[in-house]
Amino acid sequence: MLWNGQLRLVLSDVDETVADLYRPADPRMVTALSRLLEQGIALVLITGQSIANVESRVVMRLPAPLRLQIAVGACSGAELWGYSPRGDRNERPCYTADGGLTHEQTTAWRAVIQQLIREFQLLPAAPAPVAEFRKLFGEVPWRVMLEDRGPQITLEFPNAYELSASALKQLHDHLGFAFEGQDLRVPVAQRARQLLEAHAIPVTARMAGMFALDFAIAGIDKSRAVEQALAPAVLGRLGLGTTIPRPKEIEIWGDRFSGSAGTDWLMCKPIDRSVRAISFRDEDPADFPEGYNIALWDGAHRLQDGLLEFLEGRTT
Repeated sequence: MLWNGQLRLVLSDVDETVADLYRPADPRMVTALSRLLEQGIALVLITGQSIANVESRVVMRLPAPLRLQIAVGACSGAELWGYSPRGDRNERPCYTADGGLTHEQTTAWRAVIQQLIREFQLLPAAPAPVAEFRKLFGEVPWRVMLEDRGPQITLEFPNAYELSASALKQLHDHLGFAFEGQDLRVPVAQRARQLLEAHAIPVTARMAGMFALDFAIAGIDKSRAVEQALAPAVLGRLGLGTTIPRPKEIEIWGDRFSGSAGTDWLMCKPIDRSVRAISFRDEDPADFPEGYNIALWDGAHRLQDGLLEFLEGRTT
């Protein structure tokens, strides 16, 4: 796959694209991204993670003067943050969806999460790299990660998204009822939608990544982050002027473009459909939404190692 020599703006996922889940970006990735920024290319990181998470793993590892060319769409587009010429996060976000819920709705939302935990007998723990999580808790299917990110709450099911027959039986016995399929997120999401609707809470439950279930304010997703990043004021801060770059000057990087099981394709929605999007995961192109220019990385490596291969082997 040839490098796009006209590139001026990159819209990129973070987890398993720039860095492994809950791990810092590889030092070589930091070097490669620094080189990108040094050439005047702006970088918008769009992720379900919190702003603090992305900063600790990626942004603050980059040279301070280059951070001016970065924006972060955190919590699946609920916030968009920029940086000062000194490299500090700006005091106020470029955009925030905070205030979209009343206090009563926010409280009820968290009560729904706790009800789901009780009904499905989940045992939540703080997020951690999968290997460390399994070292602590084994592969018990109802052991999950839970993180309240403010405008988004995420449950992650590292042991229960591709259940074996034996693990599925263990889980059915634990719950006292059976469900169809091999992914515990499906019945949890279905029940969540019932409860959220019953309490008139404008929050959606949607699959994300390989094993996450995100609860986000309705109408907020990665496409919103792109829309806000393309506002004249934000483009100006990123050093791109006030006009949206031409399609050939924009690129999208991610790892989950499936229309039914991913959210990265949403970064394609607000912009010209000819913009090239690259998936660094082995995905089935038949699962991609129609009409978008989504390509599979054809190198030897995948995920963050694939993006690093792409960046370090840049040729036009």
